[in-house]
Amino acid sequence: MTYEDDISKVNIDGDDFIEKSRSNYFKVKHFDEFEELCKQWNLEILYGEHGLREGRLGFIISDENYYFGTSIHDFKDELVENLEKGEVCIVKTVSYNKKHLSEIYGRIIALDYKGREKTIILNDIYEVIEKEWNEIDFDKLTLVIWVK
Repeated sequence: MTYEDDISKVNIDGDDFIEKSRSNYFKVKHFDEFEELCKQWNLEILYGEHGLREGRLGFIISDENYYFGTSIHDFKDELVENLEKGEVCIVKTVSYNKKHLSEIYGRIIALDYKGREKTIILNDIYEVIEKEWNEIDFDKLTLVIWVK
């Protein structure tokens, strides 16, 4: 059994669908280009003002009250080109239907200034434990988790 966790394919049930997606804080080469990118893709800019965040920027793709319909994949090339050397943008996303929490999706995507990409999907835990703890019955485990 394989596990699919493509958030873009989640069944969006009107007002009951919740998605939260935001980045960490990172440094960019050109603030004006970052600002334009956020405007173009309807991203809310996060301004780091204190401590380790000072001088760094981030963005919100969606919050529980508003879903922009944008994916990091839509603008990742432009973003990567503007990241300062040594910087990494990490976008965390969680999606669910508030009426029934039997379907919770989550992923983290990391993009670095060199254009490298790494994705971690929450539901991959089932396959990981099936491989590492081979005495666990993967099919029974997912059936227990997904019963509504």
